[in-house]
Order: sequence, then structure tokens, then C-alpha cells
Amino acid sequence: MTSRKTKNITEWEKFSHLFKRQEIPAKTTLKKEIEDLTLDRLLFYQKLFLLRIKDKPQKRYEELLKQRPEVLQRIPQHYIASYLGITPVSLSRIRNRR
Repeated sequence: MTSRKTKNITEWEKFSHLFKRQEIPAKTTLKKEIEDLTLDRLLFYQKLFLLRIKDKPQKRYEELLKQRPEVLQRIPQHYIASYLGITPVSLSRIRNRR
């Protein structure tokens, strides 16, 4: 019995081998779209990582509030705290200071 995670990894490995063996032509739009999405994701996570190092939790919360205020209404506090890299208690303190 294989887990869903193992199955996804296996499927990805099969898919990535197609690129390595050049079975998907280099000019296909699918390959280009995948490369673009992968690059976008990489840049997003790089920015997120650098902001966690550079900015204080208060600043990260304010940026999230400015950029995506609807998220703060829909998503539970503990998920938001995890995204910001802080504890739910710290997030509660930051919110009470405002």
C-alpha cells in the first residue's frame, strides 16, 4: 500500500524523466509553462525566506494585512501565525497592539 505522498513523488519522478530524456520536445508550451511556474514559485519562496530573516513579525503582519486583508478574515489564526513564522500567542499580541 503506497501513500498519496509516495505516489505523487513517483509520478513526479516519471514526469521529470520525460524532460531529461527529451521525450517532450523543447518547444512545447507545456514545458515552458512548467518552467515559468517553477521559477515564479522559487522567487516567491526566496522572497518569503528573506523577509522572515529581514523583517520583524510586526512588520510581516502589517505587510500581510496590507497585501491580503481578506486572508486574515478567512484563515484560522494558527495558520496565519505559522505562515508568518511566529507562534499563535505572538500573533495575538501583535493583533492586540494595533
